[in-house]
Amino acid sequence: MPAGHNGPYADQETPVRNTGHWLITFANVYESTGDERFINAVQDAATYLLSEDARPGDTTFHHRDSDEKDSCNGVMGQAWTIEALTIAAKALDRNDLIEVAEEVFLLHPFNETVGLWKQVEIDGTVLGFDTTFNHQLWFAAAGGLLARNENVSKEVEEQVLTFLDNLSSLISTAPPGLIYHRSVPEFGIKTTNNLAREDKKLFVLSTLEWTNLTGNRVLDAFFNSQFAPVRRAPLSGEEHIHKSAGYHSFNLYALALLYESYPDHGFWSTDTFERILKYAETRAYVQRLQNNKFGYAYNPPGFEVPFALETFYGDQSREQQKIWLKRQLERTYDPATNRLSRNNPDPETLTARLYEATRLPNLELSFDVTEPSFEPSP
Repeated sequence: MPAGHNGPYADQETPVRNTGHWLITFANVYESTGDERFINAVQDAATYLLSEDARPGDTTFHHRDSDEKDSCNGVMGQAWTIEALTIAAKALDRNDLIEVAEEVFLLHPFNETVGLWKQVEIDGTVLGFDTTFNHQLWFAAAGGLLARNENVSKEVEEQVLTFLDNLSSLISTAPPGLIYHRSVPEFGIKTTNNLAREDKKLFVLSTLEWTNLTGNRVLDAFFNSQFAPVRRAPLSGEEHIHKSAGYHSFNLYALALLYESYPDHGFWSTDTFERILKYAETRAYVQRLQNNKFGYAYNPPGFEVPFALETFYGDQSREQQKIWLKRQLERTYDPATNRLSRNNPDPETLTARLYEATRLPNLELSFDVTEPSFEPSP
């Protein structure tokens, strides 16, 4: 399927991401209609995802072409393709697709102490921890989908549950419940010393593991005296909140997937999760999405928030789901092209992300793309 460029980031992507997204849509439409064209499309998409073009080193999937960034798109790109393969395996009754998804998932080294995965490049090179929170969250969600298959190794589920056990310490929110788009911190040595360069790299990785050990004052004292945070260029407070708002629904969607896999986990009864969910129902959140390039134009809250509402509230949230869906379609749907090509820089990717709506219940609504109402409602 046509490749996009990762929305506002303008990273040239391969067809792998959007082909995975469309595969899920095709499978859903086939299930609804029985039209053989769509199951054939699932078959073709799965064949591409298993091809040398999509997985050139027989390790991770090739998601983007960039001189400045990795080709695997961290663990996020892999999560999207693992998600698609689990759906394809069910639709096509093909266990070989599960086997590939499991192989790729377990290629990523997992640290049980902190509950985080490392990235693996398409040539098999193990990179550092993926320090973007939503990437780790989505990789866990994809693992949860994979683990639902009875033929999958228990190791997959064990890793996902360890991540969930650590989630309260990995997640960071503003007081109202907005999930910060922060990075898991990396740490380097404060002062110049005689350590060789390679040894310094080992210290950076080992201290990353220590930072998530809670309540250990001895380690804290040693850590604070020897090491300091090393981050990418930080966003200012307002910029960070703006970007966080654009990703809140994306995080909610992954949390809903994890809930479907593990509804009895203790995280769902925490105050942290309650604040996260409630924030999506506030007027402040709706206002934060206005003119937010990471919102409707990229991470579609009109598909993502309704899925979270349906997952956690069920039938009683149906009217709110319709409001969110209406907002999304009025802003981005173009009836002339039948694509989500209005008011966004990457129509190929946003149209492919229609797949996120396949998990919604059937909703009937009317909307007007000629005179949309962009005003936030309470």
